[in-house]
Amino acid sequence: LCAIVITHIAFGQVRKNSHNSGDDRNQLLDGEDSDRKYSGRKYSGRNNSFVRRASSQRRSSSSSRRSSTCSLYSGFDITPYLSRNKYSNYIYRGIWGGCDYKCFCQNNFKLFLTKVVFEINIMRQSHQVRCLKRAQDLDILAQHLANMMASKSKLISDPTTGYGVSVSVAYNPLSSLMVTEWYDQRRHYYYTFGHGSLSTSKFTQLVWKDTSFVGVGAATNGTHTFLAVYYYPRGNIRGKFRKNVFRQDTKLLKKII
Repeated sequence: LCAIVITHIAFGQVRKNSHNSGDDRNQLLDGEDSDRKYSGRKYSGRNNSFVRRASSQRRSSSSSRRSSTCSLYSGFDITPYLSRNKYSNYIYRGIWGGCDYKCFCQNNFKLFLTKVVFEINIMRQSHQVRCLKRAQDLDILAQHLANMMASKSKLISDPTTGYGVSVSVAYNPLSSLMVTEWYDQRRHYYYTFGHGSLSTSKFTQLVWKDTSFVGVGAATNGTHTFLAVYYYPRGNIRGKFRKNVFRQDTKLLKKII
């Protein structure tokens, strides 16, 4: 199994790129994903002024909203909303079983974010790629974006970074299903052709082989939870899907969980 280790690394300096990936919508789960190019120049995340400003804002007004909503959904039955895919449910139950919104929303969603990274890495392992390392600088950026989305009550893509960025929103007691929703996009992906699309961008970024680091952030506006996940290096690069997106090994999955 993958160890959850938060590290601090220096990322490549990034520049704005016009490429945006698509988003999926439904009444209870909502998401959007964006991927950007990065240049080869280096900077230290520790010295990045934006990261410092974002870090100071991590404990936003959403904290008070969160503390007052954690216990509102006791007894909520999530069963009707679970994925219809047996492997997705196998992963979901192995990670989230017995942990509802009241369980994972405490302490600024600390447990929720830990489980999100763990779930992503279990999915990656089942597709025969290495686990992602959690990076503190990416956590800060992701939390800043999550706070911004919660304060505005809408999804926002980060237009300035060179990272892969996936964002989603869900009704609070369904928050734990967001990554499963991304993973279920694989039913629309054709491995034979090896082409990405707007309808599969969150899945392909999630299992992208050449991605090494991840950062996560979450915040609530009182009724809905907003999730932001940053990946580095980014995935969904045209012409590289066949070398980075592999089929699921179901036998391996049962050994992992």
